[in-house]
Order: sequence, then structure tokens, then C-alpha cells
Amino acid sequence: MMRTTFQPLAHLVDAAAEKWLTVEHGNESERRAMQTEISRTFRIGDRDELTFHGARYLLTLSRSESLTTEDSSTYEIDVHQIVLNG
Repeated sequence: MMRTTFQPLAHLVDAAAEKWLTVEHGNESERRAMQTEISRTFRIGDRDELTFHGARYLLTLSRSESLTTEDSSTYEIDVHQIVLNG
């Protein structure tokens, strides 16, 4: 396991989570555009769901039942803020 204070994936996850939180309750076109951007950045392969761990957020991508013409599926995105007691 690599031990370092520099965690590039964690920073990418946190940035994507913050972008999603910005548009989560916005209009449909903004949400779809962000879903596409995030799902292209964080690929889940053949899994139905995958959680990416950031320093401040957990970003979960889940395969949706609805089909689109561009991709074989669309993704549900869930963001959970990590709260440390201390």
C-alpha cells in the first residue's frame, strides 16, 4: 500500500462529488450532463455499483435500469459526506 499525503484519486473523487452536489437539484439537462461527465471519468466496468473514496466524500455510481441510445445504461449517482468525530 502506498502511503503518501498526496492522494490524486481522492482529490478527483471529491471534485466530482462537489460538482454533482452543485447540480443534483438543478434542471434535468445539467444533471444529465454531469452524470455523463462523472460516469465517463469513473468507469464501473461490468459491476452494478461501485463506490469511490475521496478525502471528504464517497461517490457511488450505480447502474440504472433505464437504457439510453448512447450508452448501454445510465447511472445513478449518490454522494455521501464523510464526517469524522474528533
